[in-house]
Amino acid sequence: MNERDDNGAVAIAWLDCSAGASGDMFLGALVDAGVDLAVMQAAVDALGTEAIRLRANRVTRHGLVATKVDVE
Repeated sequence: MNERDDNGAVAIAWLDCSAGASGDMFLGALVDAGVDLAVMQAAVDALGTEAIRLRANRVTRHGLVATKVDVE
């Protein structure tokens, strides 16, 4: 299913993880891109595992500000 804006445009994310990707920073990038943390938490809760909580924090690394999502 494609989600389009009022002009019919579709947003596409291209991931090049050839050098790897840190899970907490990748989840943070999704939050920064507009994914609601509550939506990600609901997806984790639907797995039916023990209690896992997602917590978002703003961090600065080498002068860059980003969102880091901790998985607890």
